Amino acid sequence: MIPFKYFTLDDQAYIIEASRRVRYAKNDVVVSQGEKAKRGLFIISSGIARVEINGVTIARCGPGSILGELSFLEESGASSSIIANTELEIDITEGDMIDNFCASVPGFATRFYHSLASLMAQRIRERIDGSFLKTNNALSARRVQRTGHLSFTLSPEIISGVAAFKAEMESIAQIIQNGLPNQTLQDQVTNACNALHHLLTQHISSNPGQAAGIGAYIFRQSFPYLMLSYANDKAYTKPLGYQVDYELLNYICEGIPHGDSPLGQMIDEWVLRLPFMNLLRKRGKEMASCLFKFAQEWEKDIALPITVLGIGTSPDVLAFVTDNYTLPMNVTCIDMDARGFSIVKKQLEVLGNQLSVSFVQDSVLQVYQGNSRVLIEPQKAILGANILHYLDDNDVVELLNWIYEKLLPDGVVILGQISETNPDRVYLEYILEWSFYHRKQEVLKDLFARSKFRYSHIEFHSDGILLILSCRKRVE
Repeated sequence: MIPFKYFTLDDQAYIIEASRRVRYAKNDVVVSQGEKAKRGLFIISSGIARVEINGVTIARCGPGSILGELSFLEESGASSSIIANTELEIDITEGDMIDNFCASVPGFATRFYHSLASLMAQRIRERIDGSFLKTNNALSARRVQRTGHLSFTLSPEIISGVAAFKAEMESIAQIIQNGLPNQTLQDQVTNACNALHHLLTQHISSNPGQAAGIGAYIFRQSFPYLMLSYANDKAYTKPLGYQVDYELLNYICEGIPHGDSPLGQMIDEWVLRLPFMNLLRKRGKEMASCLFKFAQEWEKDIALPITVLGIGTSPDVLAFVTDNYTLPMNVTCIDMDARGFSIVKKQLEVLGNQLSVSFVQDSVLQVYQGNSRVLIEPQKAILGANILHYLDDNDVVELLNWIYEKLLPDGVVILGQISETNPDRVYLEYILEWSFYHRKQEVLKDLFARSKFRYSHIEFHSDGILLILSCRKRVE
């Protein structure tokens, strides 16, 4: 059956009779991007094809999927490559045959182009609706309103503490301006920023009902200084509603401070040494280390399928290809922001590693909710270092259900979750507007119990801030 919405049975019969079936082996190229191929429509009969743009997979399509419609309409070179992801059979209908039907069969042209328009509208809607992270009440895509919260009198300790921070920043700036910098200035900046960090955390934690007002006051007073730091500025201005900004995370992983003026660079040095930033730098290798504990039990001569949900930073992926880990794998990395893919691909090329890594541009939300054009085959392992802390509890359960269905028997899921013990939580939320769901082990166990994993055994690996949890899919 041809999936054209407005076709009659006769229309279906015309296309089927006019088409020819072509078979492709795995990884055969059906059409190359830019190729001025013969005009026509491609309908998958069996198998799975992947659609790539500049080497990045934007869709994996199965039986019944229609491909090549843009080139057909525009009579131009192929806008993407079509590659056989498995053994593949495609029914190809030449453009001249379709033109003949449009000219000779009453109403065929209207039904055909109406169906194409409906198909393309559906795909556009999927791209518009898809975002890496769904906006919800807890993690809003709006900037926080800073006014209207000071309906109480701030404590003298807050006012004097903020004033001391500002005075110290001005004093250091003056020393720098006079050309008298010295090695102790970094220590002074670090101490002043630590004091502000402690002041903010202490008073918001002990006065939750006044948190918005206290946060707004300290934010406004400290903003001109803290935003001299590149990391602070980049974190604050990252795209709202997005779970991750690859430029920011790669900058944090590099760990080399920058900023406006020497003072900004010193503040940036402090930011990059916060416990949360250290966590971002090392989480990839910790996730990989956890994975390879399981991988030691796997067959060594078969390339096993592994999916990474949200590549995060390039070190997260590169941790899979270090010299310590040489097991054969077919790794699929899924992320909405494809800009980071090119960085990872270049680094993989430099390493010269033969590991199979493919990149899929799509929303993780769309994928696990079943609204994606990407088909995920059964996996031996599914990893997500930075997914859970952006999802509410119901979404976590929905994600876990999807993972369970996509895992092979005895497959493993490995996920990261920011713990409630995160000492930078208040600073991230009230200064940088970088909010997360923080959870403890008991809550995560309950979420797994609500999912299809039920009461499967969960292993926790914790450094105090990041909880890494792993669980096998047990099939009774």
